[in-house]
Amino acid sequence: MSANPAPFFTSTQRQAVSDSASPSHTAEMTDQELEEHIETCGVLMLAAYARYEASGCFGDRGTADMWMRTQAEAIKARSPAQVARLDAAKGVA
Repeated sequence: MSANPAPFFTSTQRQAVSDSASPSHTAEMTDQELEEHIETCGVLMLAAYARYEASGCFGDRGTADMWMRTQAEAIKARSPAQVARLDAAKGVA
């Protein structure tokens, strides 16, 4: 068995995973930290989907789905003030 806990990740992706908070910790994040977490989840999700498309490995598909759910949970954890700022930046509010 490999000593690498996540052999399907690059070293950069492994660092992002270790830096990324679990959904239970999103309430403790600042708005900026949460936005960075959301972005990181998206990058990791797209990388896993790309691996799945290239290899057909269902483990990669499961990983992509996990990152998509994690990103969705983080988006739901946005503060009302952050949602208002994002809407204003888009011209929605």
